[in-house]
Amino acid sequence: MMRRVHTTFWWPGIQNEVKQLAEQCDVCQVLKPRNQNETLILHNEGNLLWEKIGGNLFELDGKAYLAVVDYYSNFIEIEYLSTTTTVQVIKKLKAMFAR
Repeated sequence: MMRRVHTTFWWPGIQNEVKQLAEQCDVCQVLKPRNQNETLILHNEGNLLWEKIGGNLFELDGKAYLAVVDYYSNFIEIEYLSTTTTVQVIKKLKAMFAR
């Protein structure tokens, strides 16, 4: 709302005035977004090595990498990716799983 107001109007104290107006406006209160906290869903970490892993692609100095973390041991493996295609990622994952 403020972004829209600032594109057209400005005067000292406009932000406080618009905020007060919105707080008193019944329609604004009904339509304002409700930011509710999501319930935290806990996950188990597995009972065996490599039973559960997390992975992500990242870039460093213009080069792509695959990072994989074993939830049970917190062991991290990082592999360089020449391309970020699905085929390349699967190839690297298969090599990790075969070790």
